[in-house]
Amino acid sequence: MSTCEPLQGNSDFYGLGIRLGIYLQWASAWVSLLLNPESAQGVLDANSVSLFAVVIATIVAARQNAPAIELYIMLQILVGFPVTTLSTFGIRIWLTNPARLEELLRKIVQAKQAIRQSAGEEVRQTHDELGPDAGEHSPAAADGVIPGQVSIFRTLPVFPFHTVRFLSPLKFPGLSWSGVTWRVITVAMVVGYSVAYWFDPNGHGAHEPPSPGCEQALVFMFSRQLLEGPIVTLGRMAAVLMAAIIVIPTVILIVLTIRLTEDTVLRLYRDLLFSLTSSAPQTFNDSLRRINRVLENKSLSLGIPRETMAAPLMTAKSLLDLMEFMSAPNGDKIRFSDVLKVAVSLGMGRPPKRDRQQDGSEHHPDLSRARRMLTGWNCETPKQRRLGRICIVWNVLNVLSIVWFITSIETTILWNNIQGVHTIDSTGQLIPFIIGVVSASQVLKRIALLALARKYPDWAETQLEIHEDGNTFAFFRLVKPPEAVQTRETQEGPIGEETKRSTTTV
Repeated sequence: MSTCEPLQGNSDFYGLGIRLGIYLQWASAWVSLLLNPESAQGVLDANSVSLFAVVIATIVAARQNAPAIELYIMLQILVGFPVTTLSTFGIRIWLTNPARLEELLRKIVQAKQAIRQSAGEEVRQTHDELGPDAGEHSPAAADGVIPGQVSIFRTLPVFPFHTVRFLSPLKFPGLSWSGVTWRVITVAMVVGYSVAYWFDPNGHGAHEPPSPGCEQALVFMFSRQLLEGPIVTLGRMAAVLMAAIIVIPTVILIVLTIRLTEDTVLRLYRDLLFSLTSSAPQTFNDSLRRINRVLENKSLSLGIPRETMAAPLMTAKSLLDLMEFMSAPNGDKIRFSDVLKVAVSLGMGRPPKRDRQQDGSEHHPDLSRARRMLTGWNCETPKQRRLGRICIVWNVLNVLSIVWFITSIETTILWNNIQGVHTIDSTGQLIPFIIGVVSASQVLKRIALLALARKYPDWAETQLEIHEDGNTFAFFRLVKPPEAVQTRETQEGPIGEETKRSTTTV
């Protein structure tokens, strides 16, 4: 009879609420990057923050000598972020659309040509500096080094610069370099922990022996597999592969960040040194006197906003208005589609008047985004069709990777009989769960608004007006004026009554 006690899992690390929140983040991030790539900066920032939080939690769990199977589950969550949706430079965003992929290939070719041309110019410049007879009189020649080797060694310091020039086109437009550096370092932390888990010789990682009376832990690898032997070897290979991919950009970005920080500190020190001169106190006193004179001559007035009240309609008048509305549908020019247009306007904001283009159309960032949704898939040439197939395969692999990690995590918890992680009964689980639900809802709302904006390109022409009469009665009206009017005073009212009414366009 088995004497293995069920493992009581730590719900604060990988409870049901935390897992559901992470799964929703993965799914919503993929949808957002596919249909709305301009939102990549915000989506990747949110995912990287979640990943960093899980990294810290995993390190804390490891220091508390958590069981190896729990650390394996945490490792699956960690690796799941960069494999499914989190992108450091944004390369996975290029691969989601044939038009984007074609642009990426064009940028890579241009970068290679620029690097080749720059390297050739540097070699020629080095050769000109050395001169035709430099090899016979230079110190290197005295040591038995040929002039060609001197030229090569002199061009070695430009290698990191060329590497950055090659990595720069890989960055998706709209992503900041600070965000790229942050994500690269965070993923490097994940890779470092993965290496430590699979290669730990102290028996705290994958080599931890099972508890007394228990069998070796089970994990998912397309079937039930023991966490030993081939699985450990496969995990080591994956960890080494990830380390080989991430180490070069990590080192380059860290070196560049250090150099930039040093330069910033030196410039700050110089400015402070120049400011602490003999004339500095007098300059400060003059500035303070000028500021005091301005403050003495000015006064701040606090305006009290006009009090607004909304009285409910009488029941009889409401019924009459409803009957009037239902009796003449053909005379009413406002349709449900106009209501949807107003919903788009309220959700994304109306384009300001100064952004009106010469042809009379409105310019708005979300307008161009809506028009570009699901574009770029018109594959006419053989090359475009080939790129289209690559993008389809890539998107399918993304979805399958999300499904695979979810299956791996859930089956590992089920097969190892881990208890206490199947309910959302703590604040530590509730907060990540709510964040995941809200993030997914925001993404779906954004996609829906962009889809409606694409379906109704004239959504900005429909306005929602709020009317207030002298009796402080407010009501709404949808109008399609020839030109947007922000605020105006109109003389309108019931039949036989002159009432001043304030109209505000939302």
